[in-house]
Amino acid sequence: MTRLPALESDSTLALRPPYFPSGTDLIDPRHYAGGIPIRALEGNLQCIISPWGVMGIGDEVELFWHSLTSPAVSKTIQFDHEVNQQVVLWVPRSQVLKGDAMPVFYRVRRRSQGPEDSEPKETYLVKTTRPGGYDDSPEPGHSGFRYTFLTDISGGVDADMADRGVQLRIEPYENMTAFDRIVCRWGSQEVMHYPVTQEQVDDPVNNPIVITFTREVIEKAGDGSRVVVTYQVIDCVGNYPDERDPWAPFRYVLVDLGGNRLDAPLVLINNRPTNSIDLDQLGDDDVEVRVYTTTADFAVGDSVRLTWTGTPAQGSPIIVGPLQELVDFVPFQLDFTIPNAAVRAIAQGFATVSYVRVRSGEADRPSKTASVNVQGDISRLPAPSVAQAPGGTLPPDSPYATISVPYFEGRKTGDLITVHCQGRRPGGGETYYPITIIVADSDGKAAITRDLPGSQIAPLQGGTLKIYYVVANDDLAVRSERDSLPLELNVGVALPDFKQPEITEADGDVLLPENTPNGANVIAPFNVPDDTRAGDTVGLRWTGSVTGAHPLYEIPLTNQTAGKPVPFFIRPEHIHPNLNGTVTVDYYRKRTGEVTRFSMARVWSVGGVQLELKAPGIKEAPGTTLNPVAAKDVLTAVVDYDDMQVGDKITVTWAAAAGRPAEGSHTTTSIDIVTVSPKDVPLPNSLVAFCLGTTVTVTYSVTRGSDPAQPSLPLLLNVLNIPSGDLPTPTIAGVTARDLNVAGLKDDDKLAVNKWLLQLSGQRVWLSFKGIKENGAEDELIIWEGPPHNPSAGLETPAPIDWLRTLKDGSELTITFMVNFDKVANRASAVRFPVRIYTVKAVAAIKLEFINGPYVVAPMGRVNNIQLSLHDLNNTPVANGEVTLTLPAQFKYADGGNGARGFKTDSDGTVVISGVKANMDTGGYKLIASSSSVITESNLIITAQPPLGTIAVRAVDILISPDGTRLYCGVTSDGDVVVADTMTLLEVARFRMPIYANSRVLAISPDGERLYLTTTQGCPVVADTISNTVIGLLPAPYSAGIAISPDSRRIYVGCRPDLRDYQIAVIDAVTLQKLSFISVADFTTDIVISPDGNWLYAKFFDDYDIHVIDTRTNTVLKSIPTPGSISRLAMSPNGAFVYVCNPSANLVTVISTASNQAVKNIPVSYRPSYIAFGPDGACVYISHQSYSLITVIDVMTQRVIHQIDGSSAAYGIAVSADSSRVYIARPLIDTIEVIQGF
Repeated sequence: MTRLPALESDSTLALRPPYFPSGTDLIDPRHYAGGIPIRALEGNLQCIISPWGVMGIGDEVELFWHSLTSPAVSKTIQFDHEVNQQVVLWVPRSQVLKGDAMPVFYRVRRRSQGPEDSEPKETYLVKTTRPGGYDDSPEPGHSGFRYTFLTDISGGVDADMADRGVQLRIEPYENMTAFDRIVCRWGSQEVMHYPVTQEQVDDPVNNPIVITFTREVIEKAGDGSRVVVTYQVIDCVGNYPDERDPWAPFRYVLVDLGGNRLDAPLVLINNRPTNSIDLDQLGDDDVEVRVYTTTADFAVGDSVRLTWTGTPAQGSPIIVGPLQELVDFVPFQLDFTIPNAAVRAIAQGFATVSYVRVRSGEADRPSKTASVNVQGDISRLPAPSVAQAPGGTLPPDSPYATISVPYFEGRKTGDLITVHCQGRRPGGGETYYPITIIVADSDGKAAITRDLPGSQIAPLQGGTLKIYYVVANDDLAVRSERDSLPLELNVGVALPDFKQPEITEADGDVLLPENTPNGANVIAPFNVPDDTRAGDTVGLRWTGSVTGAHPLYEIPLTNQTAGKPVPFFIRPEHIHPNLNGTVTVDYYRKRTGEVTRFSMARVWSVGGVQLELKAPGIKEAPGTTLNPVAAKDVLTAVVDYDDMQVGDKITVTWAAAAGRPAEGSHTTTSIDIVTVSPKDVPLPNSLVAFCLGTTVTVTYSVTRGSDPAQPSLPLLLNVLNIPSGDLPTPTIAGVTARDLNVAGLKDDDKLAVNKWLLQLSGQRVWLSFKGIKENGAEDELIIWEGPPHNPSAGLETPAPIDWLRTLKDGSELTITFMVNFDKVANRASAVRFPVRIYTVKAVAAIKLEFINGPYVVAPMGRVNNIQLSLHDLNNTPVANGEVTLTLPAQFKYADGGNGARGFKTDSDGTVVISGVKANMDTGGYKLIASSSSVITESNLIITAQPPLGTIAVRAVDILISPDGTRLYCGVTSDGDVVVADTMTLLEVARFRMPIYANSRVLAISPDGERLYLTTTQGCPVVADTISNTVIGLLPAPYSAGIAISPDSRRIYVGCRPDLRDYQIAVIDAVTLQKLSFISVADFTTDIVISPDGNWLYAKFFDDYDIHVIDTRTNTVLKSIPTPGSISRLAMSPNGAFVYVCNPSANLVTVISTASNQAVKNIPVSYRPSYIAFGPDGACVYISHQSYSLITVIDVMTQRVIHQIDGSSAAYGIAVSADSSRVYIARPLIDTIEVIQGF
């Protein structure tokens, strides 16, 4: 669910509703707070309760699920670390039944006051069935999904049939419910039916579900002999069909609309064509797609642009490409690689693949479409990683943990990623911390990192941390939440957290042999619902002081035995020989995908009275945790016990964990007690090196007289890994700075690592280098893979100088050094030293760079001026140098050209390219520039929706360019017109108007090439919008209102040329010459023109009328009265209405252009002033003179629907090309405000 809980208590708020991390948000919520899908009930249902105000020890919280009186689960706050933290509860799976769960709420009982319930009491929809039911058919496709073509497609689909549309009827399916979503696929194209209605569920005969594939859909999918048609169903809580066959049986359709498409490409596995990919057979190989370039259809110099569109079992399409290759030979073939990861991501789905031939001077020619289905197990998203826990153990003193969410195929900008961090403390108690990520354009294909604060790590010392993430998006057709695999970490060394075992026949801590003639019953007393599940394994460890360790004893759990205490039986031969000694017993639980968890150990005396020998201590380890840094020089055991006597003999044993090398264990020689006092017993500190990240058992034994030696209680000592900051970082030639000049390295330079903590001769070492070659390919050089390193004082070895000199200038070089401290060559357990990262400096003769990249632009929009700089190594500009710029496909230069084009640098070594226009497809692109052998790139993003925010400009009148990419703001106090980019909200240009006193109105030609500014003290100014320079004046002095004809060829300007007669001048937009004029009665202060260019609607100075002018005869035909003075007017985009601001009457008058009469007066707040329509014509926006309000009027109902307040008086208004953004000039605070449109 996207609703997240509060992380800290807030005493000012009522109790927040409970939060279910695995729940889902419903598209149509109705009366539900959310949904509970099948995946949320794989175990018990997790619930998070936000901290409540004045939270304290002794508070109790009860969660009620489908009951007002009986709580499903409860918890009492027992410890300080639980106060003001979220409470994690688990609702037993058995209590979560399908259907409506109501009410759902929790109750807090504080010691200081009466019980309080969370509000509101909510209802959740639980669905435990999948659409289509269980698919038990061995045939491909889900047998429960049936459909019928209502159009006869047996002979294929031609152009006439496509014009009529192809219809498909979905037959009723098992578990069909209202608000299901049906996603239908015609090849690469998607058609969605939503929602399934209750009538279609109850009476499918009279309310059939019919899908129509229109010509547009069929055409976009392309021609082909095997265009796949299928569908799947997703229910309202996000349950997908049976994962083994999540799509209806495929139907392959012959489609031939144009008859002139190129042959379909071939999909190859092991160099053989196929229509079906088996992931088990594919293994780790990529898929190849082959295009044959025949003589009849291809020529040398053509390009082939290929796109693979994968449709997964769940989620958004996985698109690879467009991939482009140049045709160098004909006839021949071109092979394209589809990465293995992109194929595995669509398991149980299918892919379509097609290409276009690109030839200069000709339209792109498409191919037919090939289809291929993909068989194999559906894989979950890859697990996250934590930089500070490379070996699976996170140091508890980490100030933060850097969580990395890897790139996964299908990730899109705008995806919502929720990272769930679930901690378990040793001995019980859980924590929960969510992290929200919204994928941005800038993330590209890189991993996304976020930090978990140290305050969430330290309380988990000795416990575990589980991290996974959930991906959601708003794509209605595939709206779902996809889980990743979990990352399971130990925080520090895992401490026992289950209760001690119990022996039925024991009396306290004494086990008498006479009570166990046939053996002993040992109980693992699990008592928390989620402690055990079906599929877990529970094992017992029984160690006798004489008999030693019991053979492996493990019990697999089933549904019948999970969630209950687990009994074990120990036979007499493992008990009785330990008479006068002890047995040490603990148990553990193993679960797939999680770390093994242990119980606390318990020691029983077997037979007679025993010495009470408490556990030893380690002087260098406070408590039960040893930081290896503290034992870098010495290691000391401390022995102290009651009734110590002179003459006792003691030995100390340091026992490494199972599987550790023998050098990790040690028993001292016998030590005589000569004085009764605590004894310090030296141990070799080299033991620590063999036990990093494990639990060591430290014991001692006491021999008194001739009695058998008696063992002490064990000290379970958690040996931490060496903190990364206490290990040295490798260097090359002693360079510790970021930059490494590989050209300056000497042939005999060395790689060195200083002496490290607990370094021993014979430890195994690993060394590798990773870098980028000159051709851009990644390269790894492995030096060592686990050989023994015998010197015991650091490390030095020749650096790979020749390899380093092949690396690309400016690329990243990483050096990874790892050590097996236990002398066992195992890469997985090797300790990684801090990674050395260098930036390679490979000397080049010249430097070429984009000065102002990266670039952001709207579809079909104008790119900011592209600025390139060319310098030599001394940073001296290269004048008159040759630079080539290559545009992406379908981008255009200002003159309409495309592709690669050469330019010369100026005296400053720079090139400025203006007026480049983008194509219409959103996404990421590359601008490529080259000079000589130097190539550089800059990212360019086409995004459809401008951002919200502010622009720091002081202006009164503003307007948007027709393509939506530029905002023109005029005029500033300096007489400038400021040009801002609507994608970045940054100023990109400004130019001075030669006459700006009493400037009046900005206007732009419909083709976007010219900008005009009128003034009451001079002639209107004309500016070129490509170069952003003034190019002339209009012959219409003392001007105000201005309008440009729809074809951009005529300009109408209200003016007073001789300060006597009033005119509307008619001016040629190309020659800037006056063609004629229209005589009018007064000074024209505002004009709008109809979409056909035949009518002007003009407002005169200090006049209450709107005057209608015929531009074909240049005569005033009519005056339309309005109820007050007039400030500004605006024409609706369809030409049906003129809206007039009447500030003196506090009205907006609506004039119908069909009747040329006022048809409505709309009351508004306080003196309407500026006015603007959105290009879609749905709303009109109005500012109010010297007032901060913006009024929004719905054009269809002609009613005020919104009033938006601001921080300062609003003046000019402009609306973006897609009507999604509104720009408001607030000059008193030097700001243009950008808000959401309506």
